[in-house]
Parts: sequence; C-alpha cells; structure tokens
Amino acid sequence: MATANPAVGMSPPATRTKQLARVRWVLVAVYAWSAGGKIFWPDALRGILQNTGMIPREYLSPLVYGLPAAELVLAVALAIRLLLPLALLLSTFLATAFAGIHGFLLISGDMVPCGCCGVAIDYSGTAWHAVLFGVSVAMVLTSAVLLFTLPARQRGG
Repeated sequence: MATANPAVGMSPPATRTKQLARVRWVLVAVYAWSAGGKIFWPDALRGILQNTGMIPREYLSPLVYGLPAAELVLAVALAIRLLLPLALLLSTFLATAFAGIHGFLLISGDMVPCGCCGVAIDYSGTAWHAVLFGVSVAMVLTSAVLLFTLPARQRGG
C-alpha cells in the first residue's frame, strides 16, 4: 500500500496525477497561444508561407485557416479531456511536424519568419528556430508520455 508523501500530503499516485495534469495544461497553453497569433494575423501568416515557396498556392488558404483552428480545437480537447487519447495522439503528430519544420530550417539555414506562437510573425533567426525546435521536441515527448501513461480505461482498454 502506498504511503502518503509527507512533503506534499498526498499519496504518490495522486501526486503523479497532479503532475501529469500540469504538464497537460502546459500543452493547452502552448497550443492556445500558438493558435491565437495565427488567428489574429492570418494575412501575415499567408505572406510568410507564400514567401517561403515551400507551400503550393492551393494549400495556402486551408493551411492558414485550418492550422490555427486545429491548434485551438486541440487546446480545448486537451483542456476538457475530450477524447483525450486521440487529442494526445494528434498532439504528438502535430508537434512532430513542427519539430521537423524547425529542424529542416536549422539544417538548411533558411531562417524565415514562421508565424509561430503568435510572436514570431516578423522575427526569424537561428536561435529562435532552435528554441522552437526544442519546444516542439518537448511537446512530442510530453504528448507521448501522457498518451502512454493514461489509465487503461481512458485508452479504451
């Protein structure tokens, strides 16, 4: 039987559950913040994506409006624990895509403004992409850990 953790006043499983909830809320905050900048400045995001030449023209509108919508829906789903396993799986996928983009930009040396997190509309640089690469990798790992530590009843098992 688990004994109470005197430093926190809770049993170890309860402490772990609270820690995992805090980590989930960090993901919520990152996705909500990231969506906010893209939602408020869609023309700036469109310009950035168009100027890089990496995205075909026919995909610009769906990406400019779809990506922030997906980030916002994901933030809400994580916040209210709606379809939590699916939300964490999508978070893992989306964060992996972000890490791949920033990793590619770091390797290629093409330092373009990314429109990330709502603060990078006009800013680019190696240090910024390195930070965003690190944040994205942390989000991948966090999402995967949360996904695989869900109780079996939440995973559908």
